[in-house]
Amino acid sequence: MSKRVRLSLWLLLAAAIPIAGYAGIQQQRGQIQVNIEIDVTPAPLALRTGAAPGGSGESIVARSRMVAFARPAGIFHAESLSFVPGDLVAQTAAQQKSVRVDAEVSPNPNATLLTSNNCNGTSGPCNHIAIPVTAGQTTTVTCAYQIAVTTTETSWTLDHGLFTDFENGSGTVAFDGKLLYNNTHAATPIPYYTPFVVFSDDGGVWASVGTGIQDKTYCVDLQITVPASVAQGSYYSNATYTLYY
Repeated sequence: MSKRVRLSLWLLLAAAIPIAGYAGIQQQRGQIQVNIEIDVTPAPLALRTGAAPGGSGESIVARSRMVAFARPAGIFHAESLSFVPGDLVAQTAAQQKSVRVDAEVSPNPNATLLTSNNCNGTSGPCNHIAIPVTAGQTTTVTCAYQIAVTTTETSWTLDHGLFTDFENGSGTVAFDGKLLYNNTHAATPIPYYTPFVVFSDDGGVWASVGTGIQDKTYCVDLQITVPASVAQGSYYSNATYTLYY
């Protein structure tokens, strides 16, 4: 092998080895989801001025839609679920015995790296926010929830986005997730709201919230205008937060 060939191989190997401490090389350390429920009330009656058929005056235009389902109590998913045939064995009480099972549980060292808390005073489980809105009108919720990063790391990155568009209880998309805007800030709100990226629509990528050093807590203001055509009901998506360092 010539010296020139050996030199080329060494250069290729050196290019393939990442530089230690390079800021762009980070691994996922934690991920949480905040379930966002949008409870829609139909748009109010619309008043349209002008001549009514057969005369002059004003007419009232009303839009109504009947829905065949009530508000679902919850959403349940089963993944990788399969059933296998089994044998029925007759047993008497004397044949039945219990088997002791001992388990040792260790705490997850990364469980507290990334946490959320519903902080707008509504009731419900942690990591869940319910927002009542009127179709066709803009609704703003200040500090709908918080996202806290708790770590001693001196350089980390936080990404976020909606996992899907907003769906009804049957899993059917009702309206675009990009209609939900966020103003995510650690202290003073930024001057503008930004639409969430939707992971399932935007090429499987998240948007960056920002970077930080050690502990930091973000307040997430939300703003949404649900189209007036959306029927009454509850619609769901998940805001996903991923921590890297």
